[in-house]
Amino acid sequence: MKKFNSQLPKEMQGKVKFNFCGPSGADAIEAAIKLARICTSRQNILAFEGAYHGMTEGALSITDSDHHKKDLSHIKSNNVFLPFCNCYRCAFGKDKDDCNLECAQNVRKSVERFSSQNEKPAAIITEPVQGEGGTIIPKKEFIEQLMQIGKEFDILIIFDEIQAGFYRTGYLFSFQYFNVIPDIVTVSKGIGGIGMPLALLIIKKEFDRWDSGTHAGTFRGNQLSISAGLKALEFVENNNIEEHVKELSKKMMDFLLEMMKNSKFIGDVRGLGLMFGIEYVKDKKNKEPFPEFVKELRNQCYKNGLLLEVGGVRVNVVRMLPPLISTDKIAFRGLEIFQKVNKIVEQRFK
Repeated sequence: MKKFNSQLPKEMQGKVKFNFCGPSGADAIEAAIKLARICTSRQNILAFEGAYHGMTEGALSITDSDHHKKDLSHIKSNNVFLPFCNCYRCAFGKDKDDCNLECAQNVRKSVERFSSQNEKPAAIITEPVQGEGGTIIPKKEFIEQLMQIGKEFDILIIFDEIQAGFYRTGYLFSFQYFNVIPDIVTVSKGIGGIGMPLALLIIKKEFDRWDSGTHAGTFRGNQLSISAGLKALEFVENNNIEEHVKELSKKMMDFLLEMMKNSKFIGDVRGLGLMFGIEYVKDKKNKEPFPEFVKELRNQCYKNGLLLEVGGVRVNVVRMLPPLISTDKIAFRGLEIFQKVNKIVEQRFK
């Protein structure tokens, strides 16, 4: 924890408490929800369309996926889902350069309405960069507005950094791109180093209001996982992984943007660090999703030695998540396979 604290943003160092959860990210989400409700004596959670927070029941209640909630109608709680800031597919019909941040205004109006009905949320929870939702990177001002709304209305802000955290985007946390500090952060995945199961909360000290043992569990703070996590933190520091990720990210993004120019079906390329989303559409003008293409592309890439994840609300986004220790040679070998297969599949769908 001393090593982890030393790598936090300076504004957080010495001002937070660490709470070990169960070994999975979903358990960290459960703990964060529980703590927010304890701190505020309120129940509802405001989440976002496209959000993915885990597969346990509490986490599913704030995950925007009917597929994962099939046959679990009791999970549909009073939690509210609002449009996320997605400039490629704006819920309010705006272009990126001429919007008035209607997405943030909508959050404010919703909170005002709930407050007038004495149903103010306990927390607003979001992934600063949506992962399973299709690698959606919001405007900086959107995240800033969420923080402002939380402060004005006494609502806790929870950032889910389980996927985008631990240097995946080049910083320890993706929220560092937005120059904000949330009230609670959920952390898992990368913090376990070599895949060891570990999850924790980072909590502003003023919100560490629960009694000892309120969120207990046999395997929380697992010793092997903590040891692996410490060595991972040391490896990141000793090998300047933060800068490596940022430099490799730029090279890969340049390659993908050039691919988009020459592709009939790639509608958008976005990414932070080594977390990319390539969105496929049938027509670049009307942006009709093309999940059939993505399914075939993934299958053919697999046959050629490249593993890709598919995501997005419309299942039309290729998610590219190379290991943080990827060399240029490895990364570009993967990109070359991707480019070659993309051309082959494009021929089939012409």
